[in-house]
Amino acid sequence: MMLTAQQIYSEQVQRLSFAERLRLTALLLEDLQTALPPVVLPDSPRPRPQRGSGKHDISYMADDFDAPLDDMKEYSE
Repeated sequence: MMLTAQQIYSEQVQRLSFAERLRLTALLLEDLQTALPPVVLPDSPRPRPQRGSGKHDISYMADDFDAPLDDMKEYSE
């Protein structure tokens, strides 16, 4: 039977003590941080919209907008 690299690795990691696993995790994270490009955050987040600022965005609303839907009649009876 041929073992995969993942199986061999997990067996070896299970043999390690907690402190050794912790150190291995720290080393792997360190390697990941150096391998990945840095994330550039914007200088300032987008400003939050003001309340009521979009009240004129809706140009048309049907007269029966609030009317019960025909599809829901059987549930309301």
